[in-house]
Amino acid sequence: MIPNTERRRKRLLLTTKTPPPSIFTLTDALRSQHLRSSTIMAINDPEHREEEAAADDEDTGAQVAPIVRLEAIEVINGEENEDAILDLS
Repeated sequence: MIPNTERRRKRLLLTTKTPPPSIFTLTDALRSQHLRSSTIMAINDPEHREEEAAADDEDTGAQVAPIVRLEAIEVINGEENEDAILDLS
């Protein structure tokens, strides 16, 4: 039979042990580090900045016409003659 002090010591050792790092935690840490370093490289790369600017100026010439033409109609909701207490516009 194990004495009470020995049992307490074993229980304490079992509860205070820190678990080994999870492989998922390490993978996530490495992935986030890679993303940060590649983002920094992309920001500092002048060729990357030129490509980004060229993409903003590019005009495809595409024209989109409405499929269904809607006519403007007047909607009466009963609030036409009310005074605005607070106008946030």
